[in-house]
Amino acid sequence: MRPVSLAFALALAAAAPALAAPARIPAAQSAAHVGQTVTVVGVLSGVHVTGGGSVLWNVGGAYPGNPITIFIPLRVSGIPDGHALIGKTLAITGTITRYHDKPEIVIKDKAQVAVAR
Repeated sequence: MRPVSLAFALALAAAAPALAAPARIPAAQSAAHVGQTVTVVGVLSGVHVTGGGSVLWNVGGAYPGNPITIFIPLRVSGIPDGHALIGKTLAITGTITRYHDKPEIVIKDKAQVAVAR
């Protein structure tokens, strides 16, 4: 194999994990995946619209027992507040962080949210 072809093949192989789809996890396992980019699957249990217009979704259980919160800043367009989605199973992709010691995903683009199949 030519050196350039070998270098390209090695670079492609190294990038393969980054190109793979994020792991799908149930909402209940969110705390074990802080710092990772995953797709969290769970039932939307509740919605709270803040005074500033941002939206908080409780996924996997009712607040305060929900295992993860989805935060949708006001500036993200194209996502409904979620009231019509309560009771539906959602697939939310993003990096899990902690906010007030609770797992959270911050939505930056509507493509991160889908109704699960």
